[in-house]
Amino acid sequence: MGSALAGIGIAMGALSSGAGVISSIQQANAQNAAIDAQNAAYQYQAAINEQNAELAEDSAKDEMTQGRKDLAKHQLQTSQLLSTQKNDALNSGIAANSDSLIDITNDSLLYSNLDDDSIMSSATNKADQFYTQAYNYRATAAGQRMAAANNTNKVSAGSAILGGIASGAGSTINSYYQYKQAGKI
Repeated sequence: MGSALAGIGIAMGALSSGAGVISSIQQANAQNAAIDAQNAAYQYQAAINEQNAELAEDSAKDEMTQGRKDLAKHQLQTSQLLSTQKNDALNSGIAANSDSLIDITNDSLLYSNLDDDSIMSSATNKADQFYTQAYNYRATAAGQRMAAANNTNKVSAGSAILGGIASGAGSTINSYYQYKQAGKI
């Protein structure tokens, strides 16, 4: 009877090993699914940051385009101002080559050139801010892709099975030795 109980105990240990294997596989599958989900999230965020980088670069290009349009508009206004100044001077009887008319137009040109520089400097500064944003978005995307690539702590089915077998086998062997020491085997 004692050896029958010992046999039952060992058999129960073997069943426990089987349950341990199944449990280990389920835990490995759950862990692997969580890692896959996290990697998918990293890749999704990287894609969003790449799109944001492209939008920031488009905005930078738009700022430069707008700056060139503003510059052209300002230069046209300056030409119109110079024409008006010359016409007004000539209508007032001032000679076209007089020092006062030349001084007025030179001053207008000087201030216009300063304004031109300011317009393009402002557009360039705004564009640079967008280019910096694009760089930052791309750097963040690269970090997220790297995190996904390095997130490889998956558990293989083989190691899960071996872990379950080792756990169950230890229990079975322990039961066997306990019965043997008690003299039931």
